[in-house]
Amino acid sequence: MATNALYHAASAVLLAWEGATVGGMGGDARRLLLSRMVVEHNLLPHDPLAAGENHFEKAAATLLLREDDVSLADVVVVMAL
Repeated sequence: MATNALYHAASAVLLAWEGATVGGMGGDARRLLLSRMVVEHNLLPHDPLAAGENHFEKAAATLLLREDDVSLADVVVVMAL
Protein backbone atom coordinates (compact mmCIF):
# COMPACT_ATOMS: atom_id res chain seq x y z
CA MET A 1 0.00 0.00 0.00
CA ALA A 2 2.74 2.49 0.93
CA THR A 3 4.77 1.59 -2.14
CA ASN A 4 1.76 2.24 -4.37
CA ALA A 5 1.22 5.64 -2.77
CA LEU A 6 4.90 6.50 -3.19
CA TYR A 7 4.80 5.43 -6.84
CA HIS A 8 1.70 7.55 -7.55
CA ALA A 9 3.08 10.56 -5.66
CA ALA A 10 6.36 10.39 -7.58
CA SER A 11 4.49 10.00 -10.87
CA ALA A 12 2.29 13.00 -10.10
CA VAL A 13 5.30 15.16 -9.21
CA LEU A 14 7.17 14.22 -12.39
CA LEU A 15 4.11 14.77 -14.58
CA ALA A 16 3.50 18.17 -12.97
CA TRP A 17 7.13 19.19 -13.42
CA GLU A 18 7.20 18.08 -17.06
CA GLY A 19 3.89 19.76 -17.84
CA ALA A 20 4.91 23.05 -16.22
CA THR A 21 8.37 23.02 -17.80
CA VAL A 22 7.28 22.14 -21.32
CA GLY A 23 4.19 24.34 -21.09
CA GLY A 24 6.30 27.23 -19.82
CA MET A 25 8.44 26.95 -22.94
CA GLY A 26 5.36 27.18 -25.15
CA GLY A 27 4.87 23.44 -25.62
CA ASP A 28 2.15 21.00 -24.66
CA ALA A 29 1.17 21.20 -20.96
CA ARG A 30 -1.15 18.16 -20.87
CA ARG A 31 1.02 16.35 -18.32
CA LEU A 32 0.03 18.91 -15.71
CA LEU A 33 -3.62 17.85 -16.10
CA LEU A 34 -2.63 14.21 -15.86
CA SER A 35 -0.72 14.87 -12.64
CA ARG A 36 -3.88 16.15 -10.95
CA MET A 37 -5.81 13.12 -12.19
CA VAL A 38 -3.20 10.80 -10.67
CA VAL A 39 -3.54 12.59 -7.34
CA GLU A 40 -7.34 12.63 -7.36
CA HIS A 41 -7.79 9.03 -8.48
CA ASN A 42 -4.93 7.31 -6.69
CA LEU A 43 -3.97 9.33 -3.63
CA LEU A 44 -7.02 11.18 -2.32
CA PRO A 45 -9.88 9.41 -0.55
CA HIS A 46 -13.16 9.50 -2.42
CA ASP A 47 -16.74 8.46 -1.79
CA PRO A 48 -17.95 6.15 -4.59
CA LEU A 49 -21.56 7.03 -3.75
CA ALA A 50 -21.10 10.80 -3.82
CA ALA A 51 -23.41 12.61 -6.19
CA GLY A 52 -22.40 15.50 -8.38
CA GLU A 53 -20.37 16.32 -11.41
CA ASN A 54 -16.63 16.69 -11.54
CA HIS A 55 -16.20 19.87 -13.57
CA PHE A 56 -12.42 19.51 -13.60
CA GLU A 57 -12.55 16.09 -15.25
CA LYS A 58 -14.96 17.24 -17.96
CA ALA A 59 -12.84 20.27 -18.82
CA ALA A 60 -9.61 18.28 -18.59
CA ALA A 61 -10.95 15.57 -20.90
CA THR A 62 -11.79 18.20 -23.49
CA LEU A 63 -8.23 19.52 -23.38
CA LEU A 64 -6.64 16.07 -23.31
CA LEU A 65 -8.51 15.01 -26.44
CA ARG A 66 -7.52 18.05 -28.49
CA GLU A 67 -5.29 17.36 -31.46
CA ASP A 68 -3.19 20.51 -31.07
CA ASP A 69 -0.92 21.44 -28.17
CA VAL A 70 -2.55 22.56 -24.93
CA SER A 71 -1.13 25.82 -23.60
CA LEU A 72 -0.10 26.34 -20.01
CA ALA A 73 -2.65 29.17 -19.76
CA ASP A 74 -5.48 26.79 -20.74
CA VAL A 75 -4.29 24.23 -18.19
CA VAL A 76 -4.12 26.83 -15.40
CA VAL A 77 -7.76 27.78 -16.01
CA VAL A 78 -8.89 24.15 -15.84
CA MET A 79 -6.72 23.37 -12.79
CA ALA A 80 -8.62 26.08 -10.89
CA LEU A 81 -11.90 24.15 -11.22
